[in-house]
Amino acid sequence: MPSKLRTRSKLAQGITVPADNDGGWAGSGYVDVVERLIQPQTAESILRGAWGGDMSLQWTLWIAMMDTWARLADNMRTVENALTGAPFDVQPATDEEGNASDLAKEKAELVKDALKGMRPNAARRELGRDGLLKALARGSVTGHAVLEILWQRREVGGQAAILPRCCVNVGPRWYGYPSNTGPLQFRNQQATWEDFPPNKFLVHVVPATDAHPSQAGRIRTLVKYWSYTTSAWQWLLQYTQRFGMPFRWATYRKESSQVRTALGQMMQNIGASGWGVFPEGTKLELHESGANAKDLPQSYVISEADKACDLVIRGETASSGTDGNQGLGNTGAVYAGVRREAMQGYCNDAVVTLQSLAEMVIRLNYGETSEMPTVVCEIPSPQDAVALAQRDEILARMGLAIPDQFLRERHDVPAPTEGEATVSAPKPQTLTAAKAPADSKLEGVIERLLVAGILGGNAIWEEQMKEAEA
Repeated sequence: MPSKLRTRSKLAQGITVPADNDGGWAGSGYVDVVERLIQPQTAESILRGAWGGDMSLQWTLWIAMMDTWARLADNMRTVENALTGAPFDVQPATDEEGNASDLAKEKAELVKDALKGMRPNAARRELGRDGLLKALARGSVTGHAVLEILWQRREVGGQAAILPRCCVNVGPRWYGYPSNTGPLQFRNQQATWEDFPPNKFLVHVVPATDAHPSQAGRIRTLVKYWSYTTSAWQWLLQYTQRFGMPFRWATYRKESSQVRTALGQMMQNIGASGWGVFPEGTKLELHESGANAKDLPQSYVISEADKACDLVIRGETASSGTDGNQGLGNTGAVYAGVRREAMQGYCNDAVVTLQSLAEMVIRLNYGETSEMPTVVCEIPSPQDAVALAQRDEILARMGLAIPDQFLRERHDVPAPTEGEATVSAPKPQTLTAAKAPADSKLEGVIERLLVAGILGGNAIWEEQMKEAEA
């Protein structure tokens, strides 16, 4: 690593304004989306509006969906946590023979330190490694994530290096598509479009289809479900208010006007005061509602919406239920609550963006990009522990020598300490043939042959056969 580095103060300063990164979250845009009942036609107009290049209102819609749909919020949280725990690694560049030079190893270690050595200030809404990965997970679902990098100079291995101190989420006020045929660009403080400044921004664009990226976010599939469920929930609440309590029916004598007034007050306050005093002849009946809310069409709509959310975000099968991992199949195909294939896709998306960060780190510290390290993340394949144990047992019976350390690591079995109690397989019992009766010579020969074959193998079997023939 070069020992002399020029001070780059602009890299340590932020370009975007944190208050503007909300994109309407704290402003009227978010309040309108949350407080107003969103009809499908309104949601459609919001999605179409992003085609003009300004994605602020669409971004606000994504935030509202995550804030008001419990299943979507839970699935997003599951994917974010799974990505932070994924086995990301940085591998040095190698030659054709697979050997890495000292410089390549040094560069790989520097990139590793850049990822794990961030020092964010949570009070300023700054993000470290985990926050960065969670933002990338959300971007893989919504289609876009832009983060600004704040750099710092610090010592690494006794030498000064320029490394990221933190990242900051950037709202859509600062980026968009000024042209339907052009790339994503940065909108500066003068409200003019330009390319993103070099070495300052991580741009994460993950379209789910071949459509324009502004129209291709994975979450767009769920907008209609969210719009329908908001109406369904409101209708179910009204149904509960009307039919959730028993219907109250009272009869009184026509001439008893005072009793009628007292009964009316009791009917209104029966939830808080379940008692009344009336003259003889007054009759009060409570009729339980015969309808079941689970059988209502609105409940079915909400259930199907949750299934669709599981399918789109966590990769559940279409036959999944609404109770956890029912649609994820066997546990070997699941990684941290997400189907393995879907999780590998999230990791692949993040690797592309993290690789661009690695290139920035190498470029700023070495001034060139030769022997560039590679960011990788491979979700481990599911393994059947029982099948592996049976395979090892068969190989051992065949006489194949297997190192003890290999088996312990393979099956996650620690080596016992000296004097520690252990459990091992019982010693095999020796089988002895019962003495055949004198008048059952043939049965005795067959029994000896069977025992001999079990205990001694083919050689003893052949010897017994010769004796029997004689």
